[in-house]
Amino acid sequence: MRAPNLASLFFACCLLFFSLAAQALPSYARQTNQECSTCHIGSFGPQLTPYGMKFKIGGYTETNVSDAPLIPLSGMALAGFTNTNNDQAPAPSGFNANNNVALIQASAFVAGKLYDNLGSFAQVTYDGVDRAFHLDNVDIRYAKELTLFEQDLTLGVSVNNNPTSQDPFNSSPAWRFPFAVSSGTLAPMPGGDLGATPVIDGLLAGKAFGLSAYSFLDNGLYVEFGGYMPSSPKYQVATGAAANAGQLGEGLTGFAPYWRLAYLKDMKKSMFTAGFFGMKGNLRSIVNPIGRADQFMDWGFDGNYQYLGTREHVFAVGGSYTHESINWGQTYDPAALNLAQNPSATLQEIRLSTSYHYAKTYGANLSFFDILGSSDAQYYQTNLQYNSDRPDSNGLIYQIDWTPFGKENSWGAYYANLRLGAQYTAYNKYNGASTGAGGYNTAFIFAWTAF
Repeated sequence: MRAPNLASLFFACCLLFFSLAAQALPSYARQTNQECSTCHIGSFGPQLTPYGMKFKIGGYTETNVSDAPLIPLSGMALAGFTNTNNDQAPAPSGFNANNNVALIQASAFVAGKLYDNLGSFAQVTYDGVDRAFHLDNVDIRYAKELTLFEQDLTLGVSVNNNPTSQDPFNSSPAWRFPFAVSSGTLAPMPGGDLGATPVIDGLLAGKAFGLSAYSFLDNGLYVEFGGYMPSSPKYQVATGAAANAGQLGEGLTGFAPYWRLAYLKDMKKSMFTAGFFGMKGNLRSIVNPIGRADQFMDWGFDGNYQYLGTREHVFAVGGSYTHESINWGQTYDPAALNLAQNPSATLQEIRLSTSYHYAKTYGANLSFFDILGSSDAQYYQTNLQYNSDRPDSNGLIYQIDWTPFGKENSWGAYYANLRLGAQYTAYNKYNGASTGAGGYNTAFIFAWTAF
């Protein structure tokens, strides 16, 4: 095992040990003295209710107890069975070509109030399929509540390592459905072999440092502006963002601005959000940084609606549209990487989802995804096996789940949390081809616990 992984293992073990010693799990519920269903639809995260969104905007610092632990720690584990219509060829290292049972991930968190107006969501994750540790989403924020012209105003600052991970809304790329997925090593992911998704949708996770300032006025208008800078290759390898120096891929070069504008209307028994988001920057190969950088511009809009009622019947619907424009630099330049046939490209991503939960316990979810990209026979040359020069993929995701705990009167309240679920991803198109797309359909049966 490499030295960085040993350090991560030691850190994760320390987190888990002290979390048990502090008896403060799960940390947010313990801190607020609220049942999990207060913040999370279906009594299990990360799909937030209006209360949960405001808790995050407020810096994770709201507390209703006098004996909160010094360090707010908790843990999480996700395991499951994965079946794909076609066998994986070649079989993943250490696994079968199909029908695999695996620990998908196990995580330790520092999550909650750290000091006065300072709070955190910080995650260290062990990938049980790839057998590696990495520093997952990190969001450390300072928030202050003020009054402006007799209206409530929250001002805050977030330091994070993944664009949109600091976002409080369920339709943002970092937090939208599906919340539990199988490993990309054991099953194809929406977007195909190339991972054709906009940069803002996770391609910089763990590879950049972000700083943003935000305001939330009178439970309505949310405004955020900031930006991201690249992290060093040594840091990315040490924190598991890349397995080794040869797998660093592309990274930011220079400053990349990020912006977010949204409106949240909490009507107690129902709520809605609507907003815009965007990011602009330059990318360059970290291993081979020759030629001018690739320039990208991502922008999109999203919205959510929830009917909460008395919490016996809860309906939610949400969606987002993301558009990406890229002017290739070194990727197109014949004297540099020469990986693209055309000097520019576009990519569009549409995500729609709806859910119903009964008695904060039983859930059903349906989601539609559609990824559309411009043609390029050289950049998407691996897709030529499907008789396509596009990255287009679309389909539906179905899920049913059962969450027996997480309510005020549940067994082991604030400590025991479990979700059992069955999920099926059905592809209508995969890597630009409709013929044979069903071969990538994936069934995933999972157990997801937080403690």
